[in-house]
Amino acid sequence: MAKYSLDILIDVRKSLKIEIDDTSKDDEIDKMSKFEVFSRVLAMNGYYMAEYTFQSWLIDIYGFDIVDKDWNSYQLLEDK
Repeated sequence: MAKYSLDILIDVRKSLKIEIDDTSKDDEIDKMSKFEVFSRVLAMNGYYMAEYTFQSWLIDIYGFDIVDKDWNSYQLLEDK
């Protein structure tokens, strides 16, 4: 079973310059950091180099850092 939804996989595949239905790199995609996947998805949707801005907004608004956190059990920065 894929780690990411088909929509995410399609964007990452496009960023790798492979066909959207080519599953040959899916194992490689599953091994990417979540931040790399996030960056590639943003770039494929017109937000090139925006990942650090989005990261900052998430910290400022929601109080968590998308790079340092395990999404399955994130802890608010104020709880540190």
